[in-house]
Amino acid sequence: MMMALSMLATLALTGPPQPQATADPPGVCWIASVRKDGEGVRVHFPKVGGPGLVIHRGTIWRPADQSDERPSVVAALGEVLRPENSHHDNCTVTVMRRDGIIGVEAAARVHMPGMPIVSRTEFIPAR
Repeated sequence: MMMALSMLATLALTGPPQPQATADPPGVCWIASVRKDGEGVRVHFPKVGGPGLVIHRGTIWRPADQSDERPSVVAALGEVLRPENSHHDNCTVTVMRRDGIIGVEAAARVHMPGMPIVSRTEFIPAR
């Protein structure tokens, strides 16, 4: 049981294994890629194997409901996205500049009942 919960926590932090494809595999907070978009960024999420929803500007956005092949959210410098699948996992994705490079800081946290909290924070530069 503990092994299964540990594997579930790892999956939430890194995303599911993906077959080799031309698209980037999802990483921390289910982010597939981050691209420059004007003064902000476009954050791509997978339709399958990604977050169930993303909260942005007080609105719930669901990648699986989008008609785009690569669903994405455009966010400005300083804005925050909150992708999630359940109340046991949460992510905060903040658009920022680090060392003059625009990108996102993705902070994931998983707390399954009876398990220690697992967290990971990563800066993902926009390409």
